[in-house]
Amino acid sequence: MADIQLKLGAEFPEPSLETWRELAVASLKGASFEKVLVSSLFDGIKLQPLYTVEDLEADSRSIHEVMVASWAHPGSWGIRQLHRHPDPAFTNRALLADLENGADSLLIEFDSASRHGRLAADETAGEAGVMLYCLEDVKLALDGFHFSMAAIGIEAGTAAIPAAALLAAAAAEVADSARLELNLDPLGNLASTGFLPRDIESSLAELGQVALDVSRQYPLATMVRVNTTRWSDAGATDGTELAIAVASGVVYLRTMVEAGMS
Repeated sequence: MADIQLKLGAEFPEPSLETWRELAVASLKGASFEKVLVSSLFDGIKLQPLYTVEDLEADSRSIHEVMVASWAHPGSWGIRQLHRHPDPAFTNRALLADLENGADSLLIEFDSASRHGRLAADETAGEAGVMLYCLEDVKLALDGFHFSMAAIGIEAGTAAIPAAALLAAAAAEVADSARLELNLDPLGNLASTGFLPRDIESSLAELGQVALDVSRQYPLATMVRVNTTRWSDAGATDGTELAIAVASGVVYLRTMVEAGMS
């Protein structure tokens, strides 16, 4: 049976921005468009109620088009499920159920003990994540998982490097098609916990070397993630959060290039 693609609204004429604005103004019944529908961020940035591709500058539009073209499903959202149940066997069943029900991205959060390099006997074992302490645990959680069907990522805090090694080892037999997400983020981990196993310079150098080594064997893997929720939760303004995101990304890119990546 051929795939049927529905484009809802295709039978209606495409409205213009001018038409939308006229209707929006009419609905305000005399109230000011600027005061009601335009909001101002703490940094003084004005947010319009509606944006179109015409609002992008030429360079930004080119970057956007390249990024969209590179996605597995151009222009679409992914369906991601977070897994934090402490039992690896339970997590395995849940992962496989998610695959059957359409998830295309899965994230496993390591428990508090493993995130700090501790073992199952630690009092924090099983807290806020899956109990994964060795390769056998990770293989149990991922038993029967189809690495080419969905991206599989990990969140392991300050234990990100050894956790990345475990994930890579678990997918070694299908390295060419495995969509791994290592989510290395030493700057973010330092901001969240105030601690790293090594100083920040050594942590960044290790990130670069791991990214280089993994990319050579796992061509579909992604290496780093910039997560700014911790900054937002701490009270950062939108402008500050955006600046931190860009600055962190630049540091990671430079680190990986210095390590030998293109």
